Amino acid sequence: MSLSTSNETMKVLLVEDNPGDARLIREILREAFPDQLDLTSVERLAEAMVGLADDTIDVILLDLSLPDASGLETIIKMHKAALNLPIVILTGHEDEQLALQALREGAQDYLHKHNLDSHLLKRVLRYAVERKRTSQAQRESEERFRVLVQYSTDIITILAADGTVLYESPSLEVVMGYKPEAVQGLNMANFIHPDDLPSLLDAIQTILDQP
Repeated sequence: MSLSTSNETMKVLLVEDNPGDARLIREILREAFPDQLDLTSVERLAEAMVGLADDTIDVILLDLSLPDASGLETIIKMHKAALNLPIVILTGHEDEQLALQALREGAQDYLHKHNLDSHLLKRVLRYAVERKRTSQAQRESEERFRVLVQYSTDIITILAADGTVLYESPSLEVVMGYKPEAVQGLNMANFIHPDDLPSLLDAIQTILDQP
């Protein structure tokens, strides 16, 4: 995403087929981001899919009633095509059930057109972008951790509070000859000499007691 500070350009893809609504939303957007708006406006979902080729888009404003898609079908298709982009639904219908369903299908937020103003839209768009960026950063962090564990020569074990093995790194097979999946679900006590078990349990309890 291109947006990182309040002074940078907000790149918006508006998907709205009603000319009057599109004109009003464009005016509100330009009021919200007077010097920091890069807006692309299309009328059909198919056109929006083409617009997704621009990988600098920050956020999508999506009407649920389009000539080539309507209702939940619209958000489902758009979310599938733009998994890593925040989608804010714009609608003229007061339908709380549809709003909840849209959020479950991947929408970041759901706004009624007749309640729109520049302050609301600016706040919602910035929050949507920041929330999506946070999720992306978390996914990247998890991927780095996964790669680190995957290729580490050390044995990395994740245990449940009762000592059950939840995860073993691939290095277990190299170092000890056990396949990781063969020990997952077993209790760590099965692999510890009885004389060493009390100290292991004390160590686990010490970790669990840490704030």
